[in-house]
Amino acid sequence: PPPPRQTGTPMPKDTPPDLRPHLNTNQLIRVTMNGSDTAILGFLLGLSNKLAMFHTVDDFDPDGFIIVRTEDIESVQRTEFETHWQTLLEREGALAGLNNPPKINLATLPDALKSVAAQYPHMIVESEEFEGEGEDEDETWITFHLGVLLGTHDGFAELHGYDSLGIWAEKPSIVWYTQITAVKFDSRYANTFWKHIPARPQR
Repeated sequence: PPPPRQTGTPMPKDTPPDLRPHLNTNQLIRVTMNGSDTAILGFLLGLSNKLAMFHTVDDFDPDGFIIVRTEDIESVQRTEFETHWQTLLEREGALAGLNNPPKINLATLPDALKSVAAQYPHMIVESEEFEGEGEDEDETWITFHLGVLLGTHDGFAELHGYDSLGIWAEKPSIVWYTQITAVKFDSRYANTFWKHIPARPQR
């Protein structure tokens, strides 16, 4: 397939914050991503030059793992709020995911995708896609690919996904590595769907 169209002028990015002091400390942190209204609340369990992996929590429930690009991280904080929230999680016994976290190869994005697929049958891949002409030429939006990794190739990954009705797509999707912003796995959302969808059709 042809590579994604590159137009417009990319915005310069500040140097990402140093995540190393937070790695494997079992301390809850809040991570703000560039261009996002939401933050990651979780524990930093893996780190490379390009990627970071967190065990995330949603309110008082563990919610799987997420891998993001370090270049997209805007800020990291641990305040009284995160400290108190962690205390509540510990009292609720909600941090079992820290005891034996998955070992994911974070050397490159293709390595991470293959490593996740080898341990988990499905994943969510979020990609930032471009659209627009003229005044809207810098418009982007996030696409969610919920499904199975079929393979990694030169420049892109191939996934077979299913929609919110649990219906498998007629054909696999091509997702370019340069557009992937997050990989999620072992989340409540994906695991619930996986239990109730029909077997993946073999084509």
